[in-house]
Amino acid sequence: MELERTVLQLKGSLNCWPSESVSGCDVNIEYELQEESLELNDVVISIPVPSGVGAPVIGDLDGEYKHDSRRNLLEWSLPVIDVNNKTGSLEFSVAGQPNDFFPINVSFVSKRNYCDIQVTKATHVDGDAPVRFSSETSFVVDKYEIL
Repeated sequence: MELERTVLQLKGSLNCWPSESVSGCDVNIEYELQEESLELNDVVISIPVPSGVGAPVIGDLDGEYKHDSRRNLLEWSLPVIDVNNKTGSLEFSVAGQPNDFFPINVSFVSKRNYCDIQVTKATHVDGDAPVRFSSETSFVVDKYEIL
């Protein structure tokens, strides 16, 4: 049995294909950034793994990973996803069933907002005299989950 779950949001995609094997499941996860103007930083993709089955055997990997046996999670970390690093994948094998690897949670931050709105000027309420100002943009994920 092969199960594929895909989410298409934020002008990108994250695909997860867990497929049953003799020893459990082979899992392939891929990401692709489709909006080249976005830059996602400190990306962490958290994949649940069954408890008591040991650490997953990692195959191909872009970025880094950490197995948290207390929380039963495999955390895939990518420092940046941008136009120069817009695709990547993680492959691993572990005992379990395809539905054991969901929900997948994704977290990241970005200094660019999704719709590229910018403050171009500020003026006093009484009149049109310009006001010196600065702005800082921060795009943070509250909840991004693949069920």
